Amino acid sequence: EEYDYFSVGSDQIWNSYLDFGYLTEFLSFARPEQRLTFSPSFGTDNIKQSKIENFRKGLSGFNNISVRESAGAKIVKELTGKNASVLIDPTMMLDAKDWLQIAKKPKNIDFTKSYILTYFLGGRTKKIEEDLNKYSKKENMNVYHLLDKEQEELFVADPSEFIYLVSKAKMIMTDSFHACVFSLLFNKAFLVYDRAGAAENMMSRIETLLEKFNLQRKYVNSGIENDPFENDYKLSYKILENERRNVIDFLQKSLKKGKC
Repeated sequence: EEYDYFSVGSDQIWNSYLDFGYLTEFLSFARPEQRLTFSPSFGTDNIKQSKIENFRKGLSGFNNISVRESAGAKIVKELTGKNASVLIDPTMMLDAKDWLQIAKKPKNIDFTKSYILTYFLGGRTKKIEEDLNKYSKKENMNVYHLLDKEQEELFVADPSEFIYLVSKAKMIMTDSFHACVFSLLFNKAFLVYDRAGAAENMMSRIETLLEKFNLQRKYVNSGIENDPFENDYKLSYKILENERRNVIDFLQKSLKKGKC
């Protein structure tokens, strides 16, 4: 009774292979008219068989549904018959200048020389190491690895330091959705690789992102010719302006429908 609305939209909160809890995932503690969605993500392109009925019931409890990936909209349609709006990730509602306000410079890192930043949640494959060696030597650049215990300062980097590192990099190599997002926001060249060792397809969000913003060339297995250091995103930024308007329109529509 104390609040008008509750919103769900956290990263992978609708990933059925993780367990956030039914109350949290689908706001089932609140009345249906109080439940809002702001681009929650499924993370994968399917629902774990044992959780299908929970997801069907939970998703049916929302008046309007938005998701981050096309695969998620397909899941919603199959389970509920509802059409979900595919909206951008909430982090993309802010400009680079907004994110820089909380950026923090990591210690013991040489920022006087150009560098390639890597961020691989699934680890670095032989192909990645070969590409990294080729590009770094060609441009005579340093290489910094996030999530690598051998680079202690970066292994413990926090979100503010992550933002700073992306903003100063010459190029980012990654299998991470949000590394792609921030590379775009900061106008950085980047390359996307499949996530090694992932039990389920973790590419659905990235595929939607690249397709929506005309960036398919950044996926190394796309077959599209691409200069690894190219960062001409003029068209992408025009699309982003329109996508931000779509988010505002969706949220305003959802609030009006709530009628609390």
